[in-house]
Amino acid sequence: LSPLLGIEVKYAMGIAALIFTLIIISGGLKSIALVNMIQVVVIFTGMIVALVASLTLLGGSIVGGFARIRTELPAEYWSVTGGKNPLTISGEIIGTVFTFFAAQAAITGLFAAKDTKTAVRGTWIAGFLIMPIGMCFALLGMCAKLHFGDALPYGLSAAPAMMLEHSPVVASIALCGLFAAVMSTGPLNFLAPIQIFIRDIYTVYINKNASDKKLMFLNRLMAILLLIAGWAVAVTLQEILQVTYWAFAFRAGIAVILLSVTYIGSRFVSEDGAFGGLIAGVVMFAIWELIGTPYGIHVAIPSLATVFIATLVISKFRKRKHELIPEVREALHPGK
Repeated sequence: LSPLLGIEVKYAMGIAALIFTLIIISGGLKSIALVNMIQVVVIFTGMIVALVASLTLLGGSIVGGFARIRTELPAEYWSVTGGKNPLTISGEIIGTVFTFFAAQAAITGLFAAKDTKTAVRGTWIAGFLIMPIGMCFALLGMCAKLHFGDALPYGLSAAPAMMLEHSPVVASIALCGLFAAVMSTGPLNFLAPIQIFIRDIYTVYINKNASDKKLMFLNRLMAILLLIAGWAVAVTLQEILQVTYWAFAFRAGIAVILLSVTYIGSRFVSEDGAFGGLIAGVVMFAIWELIGTPYGIHVAIPSLATVFIATLVISKFRKRKHELIPEVREALHPGK
């Protein structure tokens, strides 16, 4: 939005937050699903146009452009680790994989599906759609590296900077695809924690008899407050990949508990154990970052190990208070 509208990035972020707010408070999950269906087409159109134009700009054709980035960029651009410490890259991979078991954007969509078959099919389709998007944007980054060197213009990241090198028509289509990619996940990532607070905390511990009207008001109020906070964080923190991997490391702790309950058994994982394990993981996360990630070991590895060990140890002394409800048992162990 910043280059499209010719405004500062912080104001563009504010506009994006406003759009998120309107989507969330007007239609909730249904409006997000409808918007996402349209945006899949926009994302792929923008992505393909941007990549084809960028490769052609570099090498005169798609093949020529690909040949240039393949031969002229350093070898680590094509290695699995990218020249990073294997202990660092393995932690990033573990954190990324585990986070999908507890990713709010994915989980919310799965539980909104009409039946199990739909949820499974949707997950496979989403996986196949995501892979080419990731590969194309990585190639766009390589194009930007070759075209601009180490200094990107306009104060932007690689993909939008590269898109702006083309004609206004191509740049507009490409940037719309990029913005659609942001819009496809942003509103849902804000809606999910709001629902967790309303459904799992407020209506359980604070006001069990709250009316639908009051719950709707709280949903919209929290959406506005959370999006303002999100805008402030976006303006303050610019290391996008680092912040993303930090978030993955935090969220992956929940996945460790879910997988422990599934494969070890609920009698070995109590409520207090799960809560204490997550707290221990957060403490380890903070300590590991403060001491400078020794030996290049990514923070996700010690954090997840701490969650797992602390959960089992605390559960040994603090037994489960309530059995899992039948629906959860069936979901974890179908047919048993």
